[in-house]
Amino acid sequence: FLLISLEIIARFFTKNFFNFENRFLNQRNLLTSAYPGVIHQDLGWIPRANTKGNKNIWKTEVTITSDSIRSNGESYFNSKIPSNLAVGDSMTFGDQVSDFETWPAYLEKITKSRVINRGVFNYGIDQILLWTELLIKKFKPKIVIFSFIPRDIPRNSQSIRANLSKPYFTSKHGKLKLHNSHIEINKNMITYKIGSYKKVSRL
Repeated sequence: FLLISLEIIARFFTKNFFNFENRFLNQRNLLTSAYPGVIHQDLGWIPRANTKGNKNIWKTEVTITSDSIRSNGESYFNSKIPSNLAVGDSMTFGDQVSDFETWPAYLEKITKSRVINRGVFNYGIDQILLWTELLIKKFKPKIVIFSFIPRDIPRNSQSIRANLSKPYFTSKHGKLKLHNSHIEINKNMITYKIGSYKKVSRL
């Protein structure tokens, strides 16, 4: 009775009284929750190229170029100054904010030098490092800003995150070994078994 009462209250305040979508699974799955991402064989996932609009999980303006770069909105940089590269997780990518509101966008505006935003949502430090190695070869930036937060560290031990397979490292005889052969683009999904209450709950 208590759970039913709380559920009714939650639905009233979220204005989703008659919405019975599988909210739990949508949040657990990086792709079905409208994250602007696409499966990547080596990295797990990257921002989906040529994406523009606000039909995403945050309902904010998100623009991703053909090179999977998050746009900084209006450009303020001097094209003669070498580019800077910003890598990291969702804090760098700019979850929940529009293009011009990310910290790389503000840094570009302040410094008047181009800041390439290559942050990726839900990344661990291992993925950020692999991504950075690829980007340095491609963009040859003047400065690399490697941004991370404490919660990115335990992600290193995971082979699955946000319902998707991801690369990970193991240590043997003092050397790191990369594992990414388990990432299969066509099978990169997991079926969750959850109770009937959680399937319709807004709590």
